[in-house]
Amino acid sequence: MASAQNHSSLRSKARPAARYRRHQEGRAAQRTALHAPYDFLNHSFSPIIGRELSGIGNPKTIERQFFASVANLCTVYKLQLPCFDTAAYPSNIVQAYQWIQEQLRKVQPGLQLIIVNKGRCKACLTTVKEYNTGTWLYYIPVEPLHLLWSNRKQRARRNLILSLFAYLYQVVGMPYFRSDFLGDTYEMIENWYEDDPTAFDEEEYQEVREELKALKFYGGKLFESIRHPYHISQFENRVNSFQPSNEVDMLLLEICDKFLLLYKQYPDRSIFDNMPQGLLSPEDEERIHAHQYISFFWKSTGLLYSQLMDSINMQFQEIGYMENPVTFQFFDTPQTEERHNLDFETRIFDLLAQLADVLMEL
Repeated sequence: MASAQNHSSLRSKARPAARYRRHQEGRAAQRTALHAPYDFLNHSFSPIIGRELSGIGNPKTIERQFFASVANLCTVYKLQLPCFDTAAYPSNIVQAYQWIQEQLRKVQPGLQLIIVNKGRCKACLTTVKEYNTGTWLYYIPVEPLHLLWSNRKQRARRNLILSLFAYLYQVVGMPYFRSDFLGDTYEMIENWYEDDPTAFDEEEYQEVREELKALKFYGGKLFESIRHPYHISQFENRVNSFQPSNEVDMLLLEICDKFLLLYKQYPDRSIFDNMPQGLLSPEDEERIHAHQYISFFWKSTGLLYSQLMDSINMQFQEIGYMENPVTFQFFDTPQTEERHNLDFETRIFDLLAQLADVLMEL
């Protein structure tokens, strides 16, 4: 395989997953068998702290509910909470929150602590575990699939990739570049070339225009196949029957087999399930949304690709917050153990990076 290139952060020069070594920073050291809590999907809640407490309900009720959640958290992490009775409301809550936050940094530095308004519990102490996707763009090129389409000798490889892409689009929820963020960016680039053709070198102009035509025509045809349910139904059969003929095939089969295992273990999981919008860092109005850095795209070479990356870099370089997958553990009820589980996210982001590398070798 080709050696990976060095890449800097999104804020300076973002790079797509297709051209980087898979990211290791921020991965969980050990995976847990516990199921991730999905409670936040069923509730409407918002972060609260300090003066904001005064506007959400009766102070006595808030104190009682908050310190009940404190006791539940301290049981899990075996913390001995000091007495904050001498402080008046809401200072007692703020002081307790700050003390627990400091203690958690010592025993579980990967956790964040927030207070949320969760239904009947107006002030619920909650831990947050975030999966760090790094400063990478997880873009999967579809042009390699197009190049295999008319080659009968590569039919098995084509069908295997097609089933994998169908899983990523239909189940995982990966956006396709004909619409959404990347679709708008491709359209913006097309408008540049249409509005002022004389601003570009003739050879460059023709190359980009041809790429845009291919993106629309062949990208549209591929999309019709990728969204067909039949190709998911054949995923396991195609993995089991695939016969590798070279090293790249072996790597491709290994990756597809891992994706298939993930699909079996999490048959309904989307990559966006654990990405609630606006809960963390609400002060950052501008943010890089998950669908902007996770997507199919056309190809990872050529002038159009360079234009795409330059445009994305310009859009992202001034944005200070990037949405990442997170899990929540609410302490409104007694509990005995930590319940955070980012197993799905840990595995799928690593596999997407590996897949992008392999597709470059086809």
